[in-house]
Amino acid sequence: MSRRKIEIPDSLELLLDTICNTFGAVIFISMLLSILAEEKAAESEAPDNASQIDQMVTRLEQDVVKARAQHRQIKAQLDQQSDLLNRFSNPDALQMAHQIAQASETRIRVMTSRTDQLETLKDQEAESLRKEVILSEQHDLHDRMQRQVEAMARQLEVATAKVGRKAKISRIRPTSKLGFAYMLHNNRFYRTMTTVGEIDSADCSEHEEAGMKTIVPRPTGGLALPADMNRIQARLESLNNERHFVRLFVSPNSFGEFIAVKDAMVEQGLEYEVIILNDGEAKLYLSSEPIESFVQ
Repeated sequence: MSRRKIEIPDSLELLLDTICNTFGAVIFISMLLSILAEEKAAESEAPDNASQIDQMVTRLEQDVVKARAQHRQIKAQLDQQSDLLNRFSNPDALQMAHQIAQASETRIRVMTSRTDQLETLKDQEAESLRKEVILSEQHDLHDRMQRQVEAMARQLEVATAKVGRKAKISRIRPTSKLGFAYMLHNNRFYRTMTTVGEIDSADCSEHEEAGMKTIVPRPTGGLALPADMNRIQARLESLNNERHFVRLFVSPNSFGEFIAVKDAMVEQGLEYEVIILNDGEAKLYLSSEPIESFVQ
């Protein structure tokens, strides 16, 4: 029956190399000590050199002691490894070692799989947090848009209420009432004529051009706009809504003030006609000929 050949692992070969090197160092030190002893006997007349040699020999002896101690330690480790090798040379022990190795590999795979799962879970949680942040931003945006829609709805209600006041007066239609001219120019509200048929000299001045009389607003006359509703209505209070209507001449530079004046006329139940003045020209021509007017 053939015996199984025991192979020495690479680690034991390294240990044998170390031991051989240690033995070589011991032999080298012994030879060096012998040579130094002979030189010491030959040079006894040089006391200084002898002292240095003695110190060197002492150091070498200490090195030898350390080398021997290291040799004993390495030998003990070699014996332990040999004992372990002898234990595992048993087939049962080798099989057990193989099973332990497989169990270790299985444990490593399980831990790796668990680590991968934790990494995936971490990524999913990070993605979930990112989606929550985006969702929160979308909620905030929705709330802002909702508030804007509510504000627009309130503005629409106000605009509808203002427009609804027009229902008190019919849409554009001809009228036989007596019209009184007012002007909106340079953001000021001018009254050109009084109810007794005279020019309102506080607001306007009379001129003559090419044989025709014209009315021009004074730069400092009229009511500066914007102004509160009561002050605007005060300039209209002399008119009777059953017999009079307002002929309103508007310059392009005062379109923004028309709504306030219109609201004042509607509140007082006055019909009105709107006439747009030429850009930069704010003057009215007086004429005795009847003019057909359409009011609203």
